Amino acid sequence: MTSFRKYFVYHFRSTFLRFVIIAVLALLVVSVSVSVYDSTYYGKDLAMGARYHDVNISVLNTLAGIISTVIPILELVPFKSKRNMDTMLFLPIDRRKMAAVHFLNGFIHVFLINFVCFLAAFFILIANSAIILYPWSFPLLFAVNLLGSFIVYSVTAFIFDRANTTADGIVWLVIYSFIGLVIFASVREIYGNVTGTFSYPKKGDFLIESSMSPYSVLLFLCNSLHKNLFRLTYVRSGDSIEVIQSYRENVDSPEINGAILWSEIAIACAFGFIWLFKNKRPEEIGGISSSPFGYKVLLPVTAIAVINCDADDIALIAIMLVVMIVGYIIYRRSIRFKLWDYISMAIGILIPLAIGITNSIY
Repeated sequence: MTSFRKYFVYHFRSTFLRFVIIAVLALLVVSVSVSVYDSTYYGKDLAMGARYHDVNISVLNTLAGIISTVIPILELVPFKSKRNMDTMLFLPIDRRKMAAVHFLNGFIHVFLINFVCFLAAFFILIANSAIILYPWSFPLLFAVNLLGSFIVYSVTAFIFDRANTTADGIVWLVIYSFIGLVIFASVREIYGNVTGTFSYPKKGDFLIESSMSPYSVLLFLCNSLHKNLFRLTYVRSGDSIEVIQSYRENVDSPEINGAILWSEIAIACAFGFIWLFKNKRPEEIGGISSSPFGYKVLLPVTAIAVINCDADDIALIAIMLVVMIVGYIIYRRSIRFKLWDYISMAIGILIPLAIGITNSIY
């Protein structure tokens, strides 16, 4: 099993049952959710005889986010076991090729599940006489959904792989899902204190909340496209339908900028995952996760961002100090901290306090 192709075929076959189970569950959720939603109703503020129309396909974005998080974890969990790691890393195949196989296999699963779910939703809506105003709307939404899935999948694979245990990897993923929003709120607080205003001069020139998470494309950009492509008001006359108003909402530049930014990050994460996989050592599995992408950076950065949102709140400072102490106990798996740990906790508390004092003086 020395070639990429042979290992890929072997691994795809060994994970096929997992793919089928996830695909069937996803199809059941989509079928029920799309079928039971009453998408057409009369509105009090609509013209006589007019109906408001929408389709419930947000479940597709939600499922995409879930499977794009779960599948890379399932792909990489075997590498969190020393026994599996010893066996797999001594197979006659280059480690980077092995990493590429696992990455590609998982994303093919994500692609196929998304495709099948979109196809099912489309035929269910057609069967229910839903109005598809633009024939290209489903392919466009699917393409953006797939981009969002790739971003979440790639970032998840990279972050999870940097951890030495499954538990550490999951904790890191949870923190990374919201840390961007916390940092943004902190920066906005600093900006507001410096300028005396809490609104940016040109909203579209900044990457705002809608682009501060790897899930942003699935949460915001897909939602904006859904509103523009599938919401409309119409009048039915016999067998004919006249659209009198379709929903129009500009897709904000931060959403586009966020998609571009996270696409670049996702590509870097994919290459980083494959490239750094060669450095994995079986003896480190199950040990302390000392990656710079983990606790040693996440804990002080999160503390700085959270405390800076309200540096005058003593209770908040105390809570974050406790959070950091617990975090470092989990990180070190002991109450014996190293000098850098104490320095890191001090940085997490003192920097936002210094910013708060500076703002109060000036």
